[in-house]
Amino acid sequence: MGAARKSFPGGPPDIGGGGIPLDEALARIRGAVPAGAPRLDLENSLVALNGADSSALRGATVADGDTITIIPIVHGGQGPRARGVLVARLGRAASPGEGLVDSLRAEFPRLAIQVVRRRMVLGESHARRVAEVSLAASRRGALLSNRLETDMLLRFANTLQISQAIRLAGARKTEDAVIVAAGTARGLEGLRERAGAMPRGSARYGSEASLRAEFGITAAHLRAVGSARALEDILVERAAVLL
Repeated sequence: MGAARKSFPGGPPDIGGGGIPLDEALARIRGAVPAGAPRLDLENSLVALNGADSSALRGATVADGDTITIIPIVHGGQGPRARGVLVARLGRAASPGEGLVDSLRAEFPRLAIQVVRRRMVLGESHARRVAEVSLAASRRGALLSNRLETDMLLRFANTLQISQAIRLAGARKTEDAVIVAAGTARGLEGLRERAGAMPRGSARYGSEASLRAEFGITAAHLRAVGSARALEDILVERAAVLL
């Protein structure tokens, strides 16, 4: 159940036999939340069936032994220790090798800073939502790596292999890049000012065509989602269910 286990302190609920539509199974799960337990907010959660993102599974049937994963996405937070997200573009003249990344991390040690190849980022909203997935994983002790910034890179590349994530999504000196950072508002403001003094590069992010090709996302997948930002939703959901 992922972080949704808080709604079921006694363990996953029994929703009856298999052979039911996924939507009905989710309705039964929501109805099985015990009195006094946190409400299960499926509208603000990512759902996977046997590890596959549900956005490509409209009309799917749940069989006996199938696993439904529900991952609530926690946005923002309040108070001085709350962690937010900063997304900023970098031109290739400022794009790193390890030197720039290391210097930024040394200058802002309280921030989790990652620099991602621009072609792997659909837009600012996509980058922000992937970072929020990593923050939610950090809150529940479920990072894919022991470092938040590495977790973000793995999720942008949709892989559990760090070497492959670096190859696919790691920034390159010859290409524009995107800074994605998480931390306190004060720390992020300092990084924003620092990034503002660097070459910005193109206002464009990665193309839909290249990202669809990279991750094998078909027109049928996009139609199944049916939202105004279907590709972004699929990319974020795949990042969230990566295990």
